[in-house]
Amino acid sequence: MSKTAFLNGRQCPKRLWLQWNAPEHKEDGDGQGGDRMRKGREIGRYARECFPGGRDASSEPFDPVDSLRRTRELMDDGEQVIYEAAFSYNGLFASVDILVRKGAHWHAYEVKSGTSVKEHYLSDCAFQYFVLRGAKIPVGKFFILHIDNQYVLEEKADPVRLFQRVPVLKRIQPLQGEIARLLPRMKSLLDAEDIPEVDIGPHCRTPYPCPFTGHCWSHVPSPSIFDVMHMGSEKKFRLYRSGLLRQEEIPADFPLSDAQKMQVHATVSGMPYADHARLREWLDTLQYPLHLVDFECFQPAIPRYPGTRPYQQLPFQFSIHQVDKAGSQPLHRSFLAEAGPDPRPAFIAELLLVLGDKGSILAYNRDFEVGRLKEIARDFPEHREAIQLVISRVVDLMLPFEKKWYYAPGMQGSHSIKSVLPALVPGLHYEALAIADGQAASEAFEELIHITDEALIQKTRNDLLAYCTLDTAAMVEILQVLEKVCR
Repeated sequence: MSKTAFLNGRQCPKRLWLQWNAPEHKEDGDGQGGDRMRKGREIGRYARECFPGGRDASSEPFDPVDSLRRTRELMDDGEQVIYEAAFSYNGLFASVDILVRKGAHWHAYEVKSGTSVKEHYLSDCAFQYFVLRGAKIPVGKFFILHIDNQYVLEEKADPVRLFQRVPVLKRIQPLQGEIARLLPRMKSLLDAEDIPEVDIGPHCRTPYPCPFTGHCWSHVPSPSIFDVMHMGSEKKFRLYRSGLLRQEEIPADFPLSDAQKMQVHATVSGMPYADHARLREWLDTLQYPLHLVDFECFQPAIPRYPGTRPYQQLPFQFSIHQVDKAGSQPLHRSFLAEAGPDPRPAFIAELLLVLGDKGSILAYNRDFEVGRLKEIARDFPEHREAIQLVISRVVDLMLPFEKKWYYAPGMQGSHSIKSVLPALVPGLHYEALAIADGQAASEAFEELIHITDEALIQKTRNDLLAYCTLDTAAMVEILQVLEKVCR
């Protein structure tokens, strides 16, 4: 049993059984999961530079038996630093990112892409320590290496400063008893013929979303009680455990806020809700020409450009649909930076040129675009004054949905553009796009830095342009729906 299998079983015994016995029910990995794994591998390789000169015990393709053999050979040969050192004990398998010899003991380092020590990181380390102890490896200290998000890249990256080194041995030693208690039950699950009876619950998404959620939640209709906005998990599962699934089944005396009551009424009746006075008041504040704008950013885990921090949002693309007057056809303008150099100088120069100095600028979730503009103003002070003028013109198109001035049943309790668009403009959606969300766009642009195939580069750039263009085309459609509601 690997560390991953143990942690899956700790999250949910049913997840472990399905992973082992019925993997066909597993959903495709989401973009965030893939990005997390890719960044994890990149950070793991970079962390080795904190302990240079070591030897790698892993094999390609991965073979646990070969990794165990290579680890034992390196330790017997007196190697001081071993990467991906592998150990087994009583049917358990664990590998350690970095193992450093210190006299008669070893110091173990687990590398994490997060920016702090999370509780589930400790579970990772506790399992590894359990296996190391069982394998009679004298561990003197155990550390988590995680990204320091306050690190600022100067001219050359410094891996020692990029990572924070946190000792965790005293925190994982008390967890050894729990692991010993859980293991017999988990091992028996792997051989069990029948699937464990575990109902859905908050554990389905904690600490990570389970890839079998679609299978286990197949009995939950859409929409359901789980779509009620701003209702805590405890309340939702109280309803569920009472045998209720649909919103129309919610008892009349169940405590709901006014916004939740409005949503449930709209869902049950199938009719949208509109606060015409508030919508009209908000629409009247808009000044033509309107600029509907969307930014795309990428977040390199390891800073690439001087003055930037780990995971800093770096804008590389924008799309703008400009509407000169009410009823006129929108004019589209876009920008996509070249991969490799810092995209921000070209991005801001082109953005300021396209936006000009007149008209409202509409962004969906204003805080995101304004946040990026403020960061560019900080890092490129020569543009500060012009950026401040732009910020003063930015209006949030999300506001009418966030404030519940308009609600359509198909939004299912969410005011994100991915929920609002299909609810207001049926048939216009992201599903047919090769790049269908911001996370995928971020990954695609970062991957462009490493691609050399010209045809693939051009295809990826075209896909990025298509996605960002749809974002602002969607905003145009959404605005038109709000205007029609108020006529």
